[in-house]
Amino acid sequence: MVSCRCDSPRPCAIFLLGIVIVTAWFGVVDASRARGSVMGSGMEDISHKCSRIECPEYRVVHKGAGFEVRLYSPTAWMIKGSITSMSFTSATMTGFHALFQYIEGANVNNSRVEMTAPVRTSIIPSDGPFCSSAFSVGFLVPKSFNGNPPLPLPELSLKLVKWETPRCTLVRQFGGYAKDDNIAKEALNLANDLASTKWEPVLDIIRKKGEPSYSIAQYDDPLRVWGRLNEVWVEFESADDECSPKVDTGNA
Repeated sequence: MVSCRCDSPRPCAIFLLGIVIVTAWFGVVDASRARGSVMGSGMEDISHKCSRIECPEYRVVHKGAGFEVRLYSPTAWMIKGSITSMSFTSATMTGFHALFQYIEGANVNNSRVEMTAPVRTSIIPSDGPFCSSAFSVGFLVPKSFNGNPPLPLPELSLKLVKWETPRCTLVRQFGGYAKDDNIAKEALNLANDLASTKWEPVLDIIRKKGEPSYSIAQYDDPLRVWGRLNEVWVEFESADDECSPKVDTGNA
């Protein structure tokens, strides 16, 4: 069991964040919603979010109306997968709890790992309103480990997933807290933004393959109420370095 040693302020602060997440993500603390959860059509520069915490590197290959296309550099994620739930909020909390234990020392080296951003929850939606969806929650592995972080303890059921090649991603931003009652709407907003663009077919191709339809990337800790930033991510295979989508060669 990972302990919170109060002679070291960092683990205690993060531990408290883990407690606050229960109230924050269930909407008890949701004052930001009063100011509107959806940003304008422009995309916010996230460099200020990543000035004090490590984020994945990328370059923007296209800016659209309400979305952008990013090419992410190869990186590694520690993943808590195979989470079946009817709730995004509940699944994210389950995954984050395991990842929190890992970064606080529940690994074979008994070493702490620096927190990174964003926390990324990937979603394969269910076929019906009363069916469970499949989720995985990911933590960005710091670059200092060169893709080889300490192995997690077996009971956490975590796995290391590497992006060996650059990864094309469609991105749309929204504010407030990411919760059960707004994530599907924000994903639909991204789909609407892609209409009549060359990236519109990407969503159908992903759906046919049974891959995660989208991910929600959260950049802020639960204590932050104002100025929160979340993103809808749709990752896809590209035909080139400019993220042109691959043509579906299956049967029409």
